[in-house]
Amino acid sequence: MKKKKIVFFSASRAEYSIQYPILKKFQKNRLFKVYFIVAGSHTSTAVGNTLDEIKKDKINIFHKIKLNLKTNDSFNLNMYSVELQKKILKVLSKIKPDSIFLTSDRFETLSVALVSHFMKIPIIHLEGGDVTAGGTLDDDSRHAITKLAALHLVTNYDSKNRVIKLGEETKRIIDIGFPPLNMIHKKSLYNKEYLEKKFNIGPDNSLILFTYHPVPNEIGSIKLIFNVLKKIQNKNLKIIITYPNFDPGYKKIVNEIKKIKNKKNFIVVKNLGRKMYFSILNYLGTYNKGICMGNSSSGIKETMYFKCKTINLGTRQQARLKTKNIYDCNIRSVEMINLINKVINLKSNFNKNSNPYLSKKVFVKIDQKIFKFMKWKFFSQKKITY
Repeated sequence: MKKKKIVFFSASRAEYSIQYPILKKFQKNRLFKVYFIVAGSHTSTAVGNTLDEIKKDKINIFHKIKLNLKTNDSFNLNMYSVELQKKILKVLSKIKPDSIFLTSDRFETLSVALVSHFMKIPIIHLEGGDVTAGGTLDDDSRHAITKLAALHLVTNYDSKNRVIKLGEETKRIIDIGFPPLNMIHKKSLYNKEYLEKKFNIGPDNSLILFTYHPVPNEIGSIKLIFNVLKKIQNKNLKIIITYPNFDPGYKKIVNEIKKIKNKKNFIVVKNLGRKMYFSILNYLGTYNKGICMGNSSSGIKETMYFKCKTINLGTRQQARLKTKNIYDCNIRSVEMINLINKVINLKSNFNKNSNPYLSKKVFVKIDQKIFKFMKWKFFSQKKITY
């Protein structure tokens, strides 16, 4: 049987983490010939060396698209997008894939989706239908990719219903849950003793795992956020800070991180890597040792699996489907401090709460299901239902 050629594209650590469980399945499946293309932050060490993570995962990279990461304003972001489209056009023209697999909502992904659409390459889109309403480009980009896609892999029932409302055929939508949750084996994570030794966490210490990404209407509040972190810092509190993505405004966040990276009880790690990140979440949830805080989608989608409390900061994820462990917070000094003091000591039990992002049964054979779709005569011939 002739193998189906499929391209996977990734331009950020978060995006790669989401698609990795599926990418791994496809690389092992003899029905497919997989081409993995990376760009964006994968080709720079500005926000952490993600290529090391990919190498550890034993994922083969077919092609690296290297462009200068000058995306700190809208003009340069547009220039980056144009150059990326030129580069990806040449690569896809050589591969001539049967389909391309795209994840989430980043501007790089939308750029690749446009090229794929005009080349008539059917798009498989992961994580469509989500909504954040946080003032970023995410929602518009995500829904635009959804309208270009031939197959939709959504992560929850709420997103499935939204994709249907966008006029997509129900038979083209599969709720597979949030992929990273299907590959977590808690026994393989770093244990309590290892983490406490590595980060010098004492018996009386609490921990905050902090990640904040740039949001256009919150750029003026970045200094306030980091001032709050300085105010709450004390001898019994450790704060682990990871770097943001490289959306417009990221340099201001990085500059604030650099100012505090050498201060006592602050631990700055550009990119923790999947295993370490999950290990810390597991530690926080299992031993009630602190909270996850910031505005990353991982704080929404992954923390409930570990029963970890999350303070969701600002507007970036304000409309995202949330579970009982999420506490929304406006970017105001007093409100932030009060909520941190309340939640960090809160002994909550989330064992009885369901997780809408978990769907292991559907995920198990997703590569086989996609292969059947790709053989489908009308795979690339969509109908609009509205």
